[in-house]
Amino acid sequence: MPRRRRKDLWPRVYRRHPAALLVLILISAAIVYSRWRSGGGPGTTSGPAPVPGSDYERYNNVTAVCTQVVDGDTLHIKIPDGSRPHTKVRLWGVDTPEIGRGSQPAMHFGPEAFAFTRKRVEGQKVRIVLAPNDTRDRYERLLAYVYYGQPEEMLNAQLVREGYAYADHRYNHPWRERFLELEDRARRKKLGLWANVKPQQIPDWKRKKLTPRP
Repeated sequence: MPRRRRKDLWPRVYRRHPAALLVLILISAAIVYSRWRSGGGPGTTSGPAPVPGSDYERYNNVTAVCTQVVDGDTLHIKIPDGSRPHTKVRLWGVDTPEIGRGSQPAMHFGPEAFAFTRKRVEGQKVRIVLAPNDTRDRYERLLAYVYYGQPEEMLNAQLVREGYAYADHRYNHPWRERFLELEDRARRKKLGLWANVKPQQIPDWKRKKLTPRP
């Protein structure tokens, strides 16, 4: 039985001129890569292409819109994070009272802290600054110093300075000592939550650290 001649995979012109074949392959690869970067490849949806690199490379000193304020010290910015269309940001070095969810009641001054942060940054552009080493907490939230407005104000420091947040002494970070100083001043002046907070309303981790004042 005569042997069937195999159909050649490539046209004759490319068999005679291998360099032309190489050019065709490179052009095809470039087109595929371009479609992947723009979100047009198979199984993708439209939207910004993922940015490679570490958190520090992706977010540090980047300006983005705050799409939602979750509570006094947590917000979302309009930068994709993995499968999520936004990045969840936790203000580094400060802790605002909880606003209460479900059966959990709000803590003293929690709603006020939430309203303070929401009024200042929700729907606005913010600049994200990261510490070089610690970029995420155990809930995978981005730990950041958030700047807003013109002239710029650091939201973390403002919350502590005006009595809407506690300085979190439990973790080391570049602004730790400065935040503790701002908290001490706010406490002395009885600003914000310090005006009439009762000892039992202060979180345990903070209450144990405070020294009695006359």
